[in-house]
Amino acid sequence: MTRRRTVTLVGPGEVARALGVSRATVRQWVHRELLPEPLAVLDSGRTRAAVGESAGMPVWDWQDIAEWADETGRPVHAEP
Repeated sequence: MTRRRTVTLVGPGEVARALGVSRATVRQWVHRELLPEPLAVLDSGRTRAAVGESAGMPVWDWQDIAEWADETGRPVHAEP
């Protein structure tokens, strides 16, 4: 029997709250490609984006974000 790992999906808002930073900071991390690769980029309904930005909303597995935070010395203030 194969055991499945539970995936907790988080977007930029959840990442910001959990790490105690602003959404703008998370956007900068995404723009600078500092965060782990998202699992997917969802259609956010935005039709235009700034140069170099995606019009979609990235989503990550919380475990990937938590591991990244630990590896980069960023404290986790709350679970999503």
